[in-house]
Amino acid sequence: MSNKKGFTLIEMILVLSILCLTSLFSMSIRSPHPQKNNTIENIQYFFHQAKINSMLNKEKTSITLSNNQLSYSSEHNHFTIYLTDGKSQKKYSFYYNENGNIYKASTVNFIIDNQLVQFVFQVGSGSFDVK
Repeated sequence: MSNKKGFTLIEMILVLSILCLTSLFSMSIRSPHPQKNNTIENIQYFFHQAKINSMLNKEKTSITLSNNQLSYSSEHNHFTIYLTDGKSQKKYSFYYNENGNIYKASTVNFIIDNQLVQFVFQVGSGSFDVK
């Protein structure tokens, strides 16, 4: 009978494979959804571009949100984006004035990856917060 102490190669491979599978499972639960973050960044970029357009050209810029389409238009520019993995809950429109301000405080709701994301707009400054 052999008195060697230790683990065999098969036992080590089995334990390592179990550890890898459990760590992979736990990482998939904790990792953020890159598509959701990209969609939120695209919407933020869209709102910032509309505000900058109104301030640079000193003209009213109208924003329209409907389903998966966001568009803004002014006298000199028109821009539209389509969301592939998100949509607004209802049709909504507002505008930035020549100074980049808005006169109507509101919350715009989007469904992105089956989760509610809110863009809360402030009166006057035209800035918004994402919740």
